[in-house]
Amino acid sequence: EFRRVLFRSETMLSYFRYARARGLIINKPNINVSTNKFVVTRCGIFMPFNAILSIGESASIAITEEREKNGLFKSYNDFKERATFLNSNIVTALVFAGALDIFNDTKKSMLESYSKEDEIFLKHIEKPLSKIEYDLNYLRDMEKKYLGFNIEYNIFNNTETFRKKHNLLPLNNLNYKWQTSHLIHFINIKEIKTKKNEKMLLGELEDNNTIISFVIFPKSYSLINFTIDTDNLFIATGTLKNDNYNKNSFVIDQLFEYKNS
Repeated sequence: EFRRVLFRSETMLSYFRYARARGLIINKPNINVSTNKFVVTRCGIFMPFNAILSIGESASIAITEEREKNGLFKSYNDFKERATFLNSNIVTALVFAGALDIFNDTKKSMLESYSKEDEIFLKHIEKPLSKIEYDLNYLRDMEKKYLGFNIEYNIFNNTETFRKKHNLLPLNNLNYKWQTSHLIHFINIKEIKTKKNEKMLLGELEDNNTIISFVIFPKSYSLINFTIDTDNLFIATGTLKNDNYNKNSFVIDQLFEYKNS
């Protein structure tokens, strides 16, 4: 089961990156649009329900059939009243994947209101939901858990103007001959020591479309006076190198904190 889910997430991520690199709009699942297949509209391509962790083919079809039979879901309470065939795990998955965002309720309020006690009164009371929401980092982590990557909480959202202003190129423009600069996000980082006991950094990083290994050698690493983490964006300048195993790596010569101001 783990391998199947992992394969599905990696496959969906590859589709997402391929589409984004070509200027296509990929939307998160939508309870009133999505089915068990990709749906192409004037507003972009909507992901299917079964691209979400914990949601299979049968649940995807059941949601679609209910919508086709009784119309679009009008509110979260309407959804709860009609989608009684879904268990709490599937509802949680739909919430964190963003499929119920069209109801304009917070994810926290939707999940906290989803209880057996509420279901007793649903047919009699339209219960207002609070506007309290989860922490942004938690929402980002949960979206990634259920979709395999981030769409709404993509850390690169709203950075295009900054990149153009500072001439920051996509990672696929890395060059062997001259330095280029890029807005990047570290996926994983590992500090190691050389034979001379000098610290250096290596791991993987990404932009919105490309993942690549990186290395920061001791001389460059010693000049960095801020924390390097996987929660923020950075500006990296360097060149592309090919190692002894014919694998490309981004050799970072300079690293700066990202401040969009």
